[in-house]
Amino acid sequence: MGNWFDEASRLKRMLDSAESESAVSSQINVLEDALRDLKASLAGGTQAPARDSHFNYSHEYYAGDRPAVITTKGITKTYGDYNANDGVSITVKKGSIYGLVGRNGAGKTTWMKIVLGLTKATSGTVELAGGEINEVRRRIGFMIESPAFYDNLTAYQNLVYRAKLIELDDPERAIDEALEKVGIPEKKNAKVKTFSLGQKQLLGIAAAIMGDPETLILDEPVNGLDPVAIVKIRNLLLDMNKKGVTIVISSHILGELQKLATCYGFILEGKLVKELSEADVMNGDVNIEDLFVSLAKGELS
Repeated sequence: MGNWFDEASRLKRMLDSAESESAVSSQINVLEDALRDLKASLAGGTQAPARDSHFNYSHEYYAGDRPAVITTKGITKTYGDYNANDGVSITVKKGSIYGLVGRNGAGKTTWMKIVLGLTKATSGTVELAGGEINEVRRRIGFMIESPAFYDNLTAYQNLVYRAKLIELDDPERAIDEALEKVGIPEKKNAKVKTFSLGQKQLLGIAAAIMGDPETLILDEPVNGLDPVAIVKIRNLLLDMNKKGVTIVISSHILGELQKLATCYGFILEGKLVKELSEADVMNGDVNIEDLFVSLAKGELS
């Protein structure tokens, strides 16, 4: 039956454009025939996509016909004789969840900092869609490494500072919503010095999502979280992505990352050694942990 993603998309467009009840009925008959063909194909051993149900299956999404939100070309960051990034070229498409995978010190955080303008590349370029680069950067929600807060201030006071930096119109509402979304509304007036590691991490995520950013960059966001909090943050990110938020996320918990990411980049010793596109992820049953270990051992290229 050809590519059934394309077929399903075509049928959906036909249904959407049908102007009468009879036309809809006719298209439903076509769809039922296509579904019978699909069932027969699957019964014959054709594997269905391994993506979770959160993934948008429209043809436009699947085919990658969306604009780039982040584009880096040949990013290199040198410290003395050491290249933290070595010619890293990555394109993050609008609406994707790009999983950045690598060992400690591989260069993931450096790349994120360069994209955000927190450090300068030695060479290479960064392009951000949506306007002048520094203005766009102000609209990106992010959490890099361990979130830093003023321990003697409350969660609310720390978030007010962040709200002023990004010029939110209603900081009180934004703060309350963010704390509710990450599951710690009761900590609003507690001093940060009383927070556990996980609670500080959640506060960092709350700071990142304030103001409904169109893009999120999160460095090890579930580090230190308990299982309940991990699930809550996973569902939060999936929900934001369904609403159109583009997410770049790094994590060493590859099983968890595989429940989120729609595409991947693997960085080893500062170099991007492999990428998996959305099509790769959709069409294959890929175990990210096994793939990464093989790459790290030099068994794959």
